[in-house]
Amino acid sequence: MTLLLNRRGDQINITEEVVKAAAGNWQNGKEVMTLLLDRRGDQITITEEVVKAAAGNEGNGKEVMTLLLDRRGDHITITEEVVKAAATCGQNLVLSLLRENDLISVQDEWFRIAQLYNAAKAGYVCRIEQLIREGTIPDTKNIRGVTPLWIAAAKGHEAAAKVLAERQDVDVNSKSITGRSPLFWPSGGGYERVVAILIGTGADPNLADENGETAITVARKNGHGEVVKLLEHCETLRA
Repeated sequence: MTLLLNRRGDQINITEEVVKAAAGNWQNGKEVMTLLLDRRGDQITITEEVVKAAAGNEGNGKEVMTLLLDRRGDHITITEEVVKAAATCGQNLVLSLLRENDLISVQDEWFRIAQLYNAAKAGYVCRIEQLIREGTIPDTKNIRGVTPLWIAAAKGHEAAAKVLAERQDVDVNSKSITGRSPLFWPSGGGYERVVAILIGTGADPNLADENGETAITVARKNGHGEVVKLLEHCETLRA
């Protein structure tokens, strides 16, 4: 980004999408946002969508949010949607930042939703079960359209995926914003047992993403023959 701004600065239009991408950058969001604010601050409006991207940044969300509040705090409104973005992406530190600075009332339920997402991401089955027993909603989508089941399956966590997929209040075919269901990445990653769990709870192997890819095509491309057989067998049974 520094190189682009130095060489082509006059030709680069800083749109909301560019600022959202910077705020949501997991690797170096703070650095990129600092650069944009320093170089092109007069052209940047911190919209709710930008704040949501920062709040849901799983790499350095607290750092980006702190930067935005320090630099543009008087022009930022923290809404319930921002709180939801942080919670559903597992950003407990962002929730704490918002609560401690009295920017908005953050209910305990949002912290539990954040903890559930993180437990699913890490495969902590006992914690998932405990949070659900406490009444935590198990199927809330985040800003990327990802649910706890989706992230558990993508990471190959068999037991966590099973606990979530077997629940009636969890949609095993819920799609992310790119059109990928919970079955997509375990198929692409060769997680055969996770794939079997999802198929057994009603996952559809024929759902296509925004590029027309399905669980079967991505498994085949990545050389996971046993997963392909499993998915094709599922297709045969459904025919």
